[in-house]
Amino acid sequence: MKIVYLKDNIPKLLILPLIILLTYSVYSSLNKFEEKQELSRASKCMQFSIMSSSLIHELQKERGYSSSFASSKSEAFSDELKQQRSKTDREIQRLKIFIDNFNHYKSKLHFQQFSKNFLLSIDTYRINIDNHKLLTSEIMNYYTDYINILLNLNEQIISINRSKGLTHLVQSYITLMKAKEKAGIERALISRVLGEGKLLSDDFHIFEVLVSAQNIYITYFKSTAEQKHIDLLASKMATESFKKVTKIRNQIYVKHEKNEIVSQIRQLLGYGGLIHNFKNYIIRKTKNYATDAQDQYIQLLSAIDNYKAIKGVTAQEIKQLEVLEDTFAIYMQKLPKITKSFQDGLAISDLDKMVKVNDEMAVEALNNLNNNIYGSQSDWFKHSTKRSNLLKEVEDQIAYDLNVLINKNNDNLSRELIIQAVILIIILIIILLSYIMLRELIESKKVLNRAQENTSSGSYEYYIEDNILLWSDEHYKLLQVDKEKFKPTMDTFMIFVHPDDVEIVNNSFELAKTSKEMVFFEYRLFLFDNTKMYVRSSAEVIKYNKKGDPLIIVGTITDISQSKKLEREIVDTQKDVILTMGTISETRSMETGNHVKRVAEYSKLLHLLNGAKEDEAELLKMASPMHDIGKVGIPDHILNKPGKLTPGEWAIMQTHSEMGYDMFKNSKREILKLAATISLTHHEKYDGSGYPKGLVADEIPIVGRITALADVFDALGSDRCYKLAWELEDILELIKTESGKHFDPVLVNLFLKHINMFIHIRDNYKETEV
Repeated sequence: MKIVYLKDNIPKLLILPLIILLTYSVYSSLNKFEEKQELSRASKCMQFSIMSSSLIHELQKERGYSSSFASSKSEAFSDELKQQRSKTDREIQRLKIFIDNFNHYKSKLHFQQFSKNFLLSIDTYRINIDNHKLLTSEIMNYYTDYINILLNLNEQIISINRSKGLTHLVQSYITLMKAKEKAGIERALISRVLGEGKLLSDDFHIFEVLVSAQNIYITYFKSTAEQKHIDLLASKMATESFKKVTKIRNQIYVKHEKNEIVSQIRQLLGYGGLIHNFKNYIIRKTKNYATDAQDQYIQLLSAIDNYKAIKGVTAQEIKQLEVLEDTFAIYMQKLPKITKSFQDGLAISDLDKMVKVNDEMAVEALNNLNNNIYGSQSDWFKHSTKRSNLLKEVEDQIAYDLNVLINKNNDNLSRELIIQAVILIIILIIILLSYIMLRELIESKKVLNRAQENTSSGSYEYYIEDNILLWSDEHYKLLQVDKEKFKPTMDTFMIFVHPDDVEIVNNSFELAKTSKEMVFFEYRLFLFDNTKMYVRSSAEVIKYNKKGDPLIIVGTITDISQSKKLEREIVDTQKDVILTMGTISETRSMETGNHVKRVAEYSKLLHLLNGAKEDEAELLKMASPMHDIGKVGIPDHILNKPGKLTPGEWAIMQTHSEMGYDMFKNSKREILKLAATISLTHHEKYDGSGYPKGLVADEIPIVGRITALADVFDALGSDRCYKLAWELEDILELIKTESGKHFDPVLVNLFLKHINMFIHIRDNYKETEV
């Protein structure tokens, strides 16, 4: 029978990767089409976002005016609140008209529900605010709840694209909106605190949380936003209003510090404090009370000194503190009189009259210190509102840039879809041309299958205790021994087994004995004429004694030499196919024909030098030619551009790594799986500055690190459409410089130490000059 060698039909095997490439191209085209539709929706969504952002801004201002109006008992912001309500109503109506024509069904329903609930309640709440029937906290919660609903709806609608650039802009846009909302709540809170003239502990806690949240949002904004937006925000934050807000914030922090000291003073004067111990001394004549009162007086003076030491303390506060000092100095001055009166036998009632101190002014001073915010700014609301308006300007600029980017991406996708269609047509033509060869390949496989079916097989019985083998006639023929002269036993049979496979046979028989299942195993035989034969055997225990020990094993033996030969042919074919496909990708980019061969040889050598086994290094050699297969999906005008690529073109070029990975990532073949890994990671850099994932050091698979070094070494030494070949000395200098940056330093050391071996490979695979 004539065996058709697969390596003579390499083009036929191209049908599989071509179909994979076709599937990927169709999938990619569908994704791009869907992405284009998403971008069209995104443009509409951004219009909604801009309008809803305007409504949020007006609601934030109405919340601030309403809260300040309520806390001032109608004494402030009456006219401003009336004007603000008109602005809010106008934005509600504008957004309502827009949403009626909005095609985002789910979001449309959500906004209509929001609009219905809000419009039903807003008039009632406004009346209650005007009539002072609501607490400022209730007012704050009402507006904040509806603003959060709008913010969440806004975030849901504009988070609609997977593009990295667009995603970062969206994130910065949403983050700034959230920061502005926290600033709005802070504006209303501090307006109330300043209006009431006192800072409660709960208010200060909320204030701290709001300031911290704004700082976190601004920090996150700077990590996601574009530099121009970061600079724009920085310019706004440098304005007078931002500085005023910071100054007033510091006054709130100082007020909290003062309140802590006032609270300490109250404790020193209250139950168990100075006055209490003073009176106990009078009543009980116990020296300890006088001592405790003196200690607390010293602590009181220390607390007062701490208050005075706070930066920016006003003259009014100093006056109140002096009242406290003077009052309790009188208490301390009376302690010696009390002691002498004890000695003179003065009655407690008379003594009480003699040492009585009028501390009403001290109580009033303490209340004044607690309930007044001295040195506070009266223009907080103006500057905090100006700050929100400046944040809104940055927000509006990002929204504008988002619209521009969406339209730009839309245009790019239109061009990419045209390119994708051309690629699909080319692939279809190649597949059609390969169809005839594919039919021949299928027919060849059928012939090989029939040959395997007709391969001679034998059977045997093995009696374990007697060490006797009974063979079928086919078994004798298979081993080419005379049935009459050769007496098979397990020992005589093992003579035929290849020395390296003896352990396989022994282990397989032991497994059959212990597992109670049929075991299949492959090994090699050496016949008497030194012919090597590959066989496949089965073994199964069919009889056990009462103790459960195996007695008889039966099985088969089949000559699979032809199958093994075919497997070797397939492996060789896979090598040729991989090399051919790698050459196709290099040919598209007008690169050297022997580039992939040299990279393969370099990669194998470097892998061996790094301690890999021969089969591991050989597998890398077979797979590495596919490192740039993803370039088949890159447009020619980018792939072969002689000049420097634009940022957009470079972004498209970088996608070839993931395109190559996507082609083979789902393959069950070890070579193609390794090719997928190499394609994805050979442009990663040791210091994390590579692409597509920015992996660092050992995060990059060793095959990716090896191929990266091999690819760069050969690429720099070859002429390309955009450069001439470098001198060897310059190449080696660059590799040394990039050690630890682009390349694994261990691999670089191995490479430089054995450079003559790599140069030898390069010289053996020189390009043929035409």
